[in-house]
Order: sequence, then structure tokens, then C-alpha cells
Amino acid sequence: MLRVEGLEASYGRIQVLWGVSLRARRGELTALIGPNGAGKTTTLLAIMGAVRERSGSVEFMGRRVERLPTHRIVELGLCLVPEGRDVFPNMTVEENLLLGAYTKRARRKLHDSLDWVYQLFPLLKERRGQMAGTLSGGEQQMLAMARGIMARPKMLMLDEPSLGLAPKMVLKVFEVLEELRDEGLSMLLVEQNVYHALELASRGYVLERGRIVLEGSGDELLENGYIRGAYLGEV
Repeated sequence: MLRVEGLEASYGRIQVLWGVSLRARRGELTALIGPNGAGKTTTLLAIMGAVRERSGSVEFMGRRVERLPTHRIVELGLCLVPEGRDVFPNMTVEENLLLGAYTKRARRKLHDSLDWVYQLFPLLKERRGQMAGTLSGGEQQMLAMARGIMARPKMLMLDEPSLGLAPKMVLKVFEVLEELRDEGLSMLLVEQNVYHALELASRGYVLERGRIVLEGSGDELLENGYIRGAYLGEV
């Protein structure tokens, strides 16, 4: 569904990505893991056209998209839930959700989408009239994920959805990701909680210093000695 080939990207003169290639298949959760500063967020931003690639290609559902503006990529069905949540603090929960459904396809399914996200996140339904800026960090993360789902994406990319959350909220995030995966939503997940990410993933990639250094099924990577030592703290 998503094919990235030889992607290179930079910020000014500082190159961050070096020949990154990956695949994300329809109906699967694909994990992209790696240390801080490895280029994971840049990879997602480059796929979305928010950071322009120096070379390489991005193909979504058989169409080259690397030269398209970001809003056109979203209209095609590829959506990013960014790191840091980025909710609109002075708008209500429901107003934030409605903003997620701005494409024509999403607007046609607006009410069904609202029902769906309120089933996934009952707390958001309880607080739909509350200002988003008054929510806790975990609640804002739920809102950011729900807003992405409101776009009715064909593939949802998520950047560190569990970052900085209390353990209970982390479990909730992964429960929702599991439910979305089981319902057939294609996802590309960047996540530092390596164990949970690979446990859910059909396939995973390890990005270090801007390069893919390992790839395999989620189970294969969980059993890999390097992953177990470097990322899971096993000796």
C-alpha cells in the first residue's frame, strides 16, 4: 500500500535520511523503531510532503506522491497523527474532531466517524464540550488519534503515540491500536515502546542514523539478539 524507495531528506545542509526504503501493506500495522534522532519523524514528514526529499520516491496505492502538496496526500487517504499531539487548545473536543473530517470523503461519513471514535474513546464523548487545552496529556493524545481517524484514512501514520504518557494510558493507546489493526486499518507506527510496537506489528524496520539497519516480521525482530540487547534491555 505504501512503498518508499531510496528516500533521502535534509534540513538545509544537514542530511537526515540516507536511502530509506520500506513497505507497508494493506490491513497491517508496520512498525518503524530506532533511537532518538535516528530520523523516524523526518521519514513520516517526508512521506507526507512536509519535508521535501532530496531523492527517492514515495508511492501510495500505486501512485507517486512525493511531489504532491500535503493536503492532496491527505485527500488520497494518507494521514499523520504527529508527535506532540498538536490539538487546538482553545477549541472543544468535538470541534477538534470535526476539523479532522475536512476532506470530501471524510465529510460524507462524518456522523458515522463521530460514533466510531466515541466508541473507541468513551472519555472524549463525555468531554466533547470541554476545551481541548484543559485535557490531560493522555486525553489529548486520545483526541489527536481520534482526529486522525476522523479523516477516514486508508492508511494512518502515528508518531510516538505513547510518548510521555502514564502506564495506564500507554496500555489504552495500544489497546486502541490493536482494535484498529483488527478492524483492518493499515498503519505505519513510529514508537519507542519497542516491545508493544513489535508485538502488534506484522512487519518492522529499525532506523539508525538515518538508515534502515534491520527489517523483518514483528516476531523475528522481537527474537533478534541485537534488538533484545539494544532496545529491550536484555543482557
